[in-house]
Amino acid sequence: MHTSVPTSVSKNPPRPNNQKLKSLHVDSLKNLKDVDLQFDVTPLTAIMGANGSGKTTVLHALACVYAPLDEKGHNYKFSEFFKPNTDSLWQGSDFTIEYSYELKGQVVSAEQRYAKVDRWTPKYERRPKRNVRYLGIKECVPEIETVSHTAMVRYRKEVLASKIDNTILDKASAVMNRRYGAYYSVGYEFGSGTKKSIAVSDGEISYPALSMSSGEQRVFKILDLVFNASKSSLILIDEIDLFLHQDALKRLLDILCEHCDAERKQIIFTTHFPPVALQENNMTIYTLKRIPQKTIKWTGYSPAALDGITGRASRPIKIYAEDDVAGAIAGQVAQELCMRRYVEISTYGAAQNAFSLGAGLVLAEINAQQVCELSNILILQDGDVYSSKVSRIEQSRRAIVGDDPCRKKQRKKLCGIIRPLFTVDDLSPEQMLHAMLHEIEASSLGLSEAEREVLQISQDIRAVPEKHGLINQIIEETGQERPVALAQIVALTSKCLGWKRYTRILRYWLDKKKLSSNL
Repeated sequence: MHTSVPTSVSKNPPRPNNQKLKSLHVDSLKNLKDVDLQFDVTPLTAIMGANGSGKTTVLHALACVYAPLDEKGHNYKFSEFFKPNTDSLWQGSDFTIEYSYELKGQVVSAEQRYAKVDRWTPKYERRPKRNVRYLGIKECVPEIETVSHTAMVRYRKEVLASKIDNTILDKASAVMNRRYGAYYSVGYEFGSGTKKSIAVSDGEISYPALSMSSGEQRVFKILDLVFNASKSSLILIDEIDLFLHQDALKRLLDILCEHCDAERKQIIFTTHFPPVALQENNMTIYTLKRIPQKTIKWTGYSPAALDGITGRASRPIKIYAEDDVAGAIAGQVAQELCMRRYVEISTYGAAQNAFSLGAGLVLAEINAQQVCELSNILILQDGDVYSSKVSRIEQSRRAIVGDDPCRKKQRKKLCGIIRPLFTVDDLSPEQMLHAMLHEIEASSLGLSEAEREVLQISQDIRAVPEKHGLINQIIEETGQERPVALAQIVALTSKCLGWKRYTRILRYWLDKKKLSSNL
């Protein structure tokens, strides 16, 4: 249950430091419903999802939850983003943040609830204190489209040479793969008015933002916003990939990660750009999926698994596996049971995604006109986490909340479609495959030359620093494409005596499907 913890108000309250937004729980807000997001794992958090999934709504809500500390922050109000209109007064909106800060050397954690009945509560002066900056689409319109002057455009420029300005210029050079020489503030002269802007020099050429590419302007705006924000600021950027190609965006995100980690700043941004998911080691990535009953939160990005919640399947039996290694194991077992052509296998990424996926399938009330019968769906877990039934029940409670009989029944269904591999000592599939390969004696089996080579490579590798790297190193040593080498490794492992025990839960489930479906 989320309760409000109001911030005390006094004439000269002590200044909080090292503020951190820990999480957001939304009961109901625009398209968002019953969803939790955590923001304190990494300095950067990316939010992905289709149009209408609620990505930008998250930013709009978070822009308003803090009161500014000083002039570097902005005093955003809910009416700026949730404008009352004929069709909606936003009544019933309800969400809660969990946050922390340091005060007199002590770390304080608290919650604050925001709701709309007759007005938004709490009152703006009772919000926690932190500097927040929001960069929306409106601020990113290319300057050539905002300067309507058609005659000679005159401007005055002045060199920007502070430490921060030089850093911005250096980082922009890295992002754009250019050698900028100078950075200027610019004042366009339009009659009696002046419009502020920027200019740069590249080699012997100087030019204002009016002549910059859209992506170039975007990079400078983002860097200026982030690097000039005060320490511990919260920065919200809508569609960070706008106007940027993949390489420039990756370099920009790397720079922002490093800076925010050092300055204790948090950036939360939205994006439609799938390759951002490749940087999951540097940042937290969520994908939002809207279904009628709630918003499904996905850790990482997996279009195949997400589409499965409301899409169609080409085969009657559907298996979702954590990654391609678990997927290859499932494929091998299906092949041994002569069922491979009836089984569709997709991956879902991080282990906790199993419960988001399962909740989406259960709540969507899957039927024969959609993916397939719920009884024909298996969400396969590696078994190295959530290996106990108790832990899976606990995760199901987080995925489907509520104590009414309907919710209890749905949680039971959710637990019923999630099964683990039968691992030993919570070993990962990579570790289990590696261990079984070491049990095989080449002389006792009629192995082909290709199989002997893969086995020799596998047995020569004793240990690697990261547990998931065991199979990766074997694949690299074979010199083959990953899907080909992985299939060979799993097929070879299936000759081990421990194989059937390891896959027995999966095998039992598939065998039942074969019998009940007359496949």
